[in-house]
Amino acid sequence: MRYSATALTVPISDVAPQAINLMQPFAAAGDGGGAVSISAIPDTGDLFLEPAADVTAATVDTDKVTPGECAKAIRDDASGDAPLELRDDRTYCLLTPEKPAAGEPDGQTLVQLTVGGQDETAGEITVHLTAWDMAR
Repeated sequence: MRYSATALTVPISDVAPQAINLMQPFAAAGDGGGAVSISAIPDTGDLFLEPAADVTAATVDTDKVTPGECAKAIRDDASGDAPLELRDDRTYCLLTPEKPAAGEPDGQTLVQLTVGGQDETAGEITVHLTAWDMAR
């Protein structure tokens, strides 16, 4: 396991996507430098999860998924880097690239992301992330 369940509160802006670093989930960055971004659609407030081009993503229609089920979803039904509607009744399975960015540990990481809740008044969403190192 790379890191156990970690809650991360992300500010939501309908102006700019909010990036999340999957290797260090406590490091949310608003500069677009993360492996995935959360964005809100202006006027509707609908939320989307947008993987970077080098992150593979899949969605499982339940919020309770094993790492094996997540890996299988990525193998069988990956959505690539297409934006995914962010909902609280799904698990988002994310696989980082084989060659990580400079300064990151070698090897791929499998990350499960679920929605913990949205506070529209405060303009933020809480997501839960858990990650595993992939076997080489």
